Amino acid sequence: QEAGGEAVIAKKLSAKGWVVLLSAIALGTAAFVQVLKAHQGSSAGLDGLTTVLVVAAQLLMILRYREQWALWIVLNILSIVLWAENPSMYLMYGAYLLNSLYGYYNWSRLQQPQL
Repeated sequence: QEAGGEAVIAKKLSAKGWVVLLSAIALGTAAFVQVLKAHQGSSAGLDGLTTVLVVAAQLLMILRYREQWALWIVLNILSIVLWAENPSMYLMYGAYLLNSLYGYYNWSRLQQPQL
């Protein structure tokens, strides 16, 4: 904690929280993929999944759950695959991936008791 700053309390999902999260991602992805297909979207499956993952990761960030970083890591890997033919996007999502790996490491340290 910095002087005058507020400490971030990193939370961790329970097993039930993981079930709810993964179920919501699966249902949200299935629904959004259908919307994209109805509008003749290309890469509907990957686009649908990445969009739903962004929303889920953002919500976990707002609620201060460490698992947000796992979702950002998965999202960045999928985005690299999705944009592999575009070098600038590939580099950008590679940088985001490194940031999310560091974020997961850093937030995991917040969960450990301070000596």
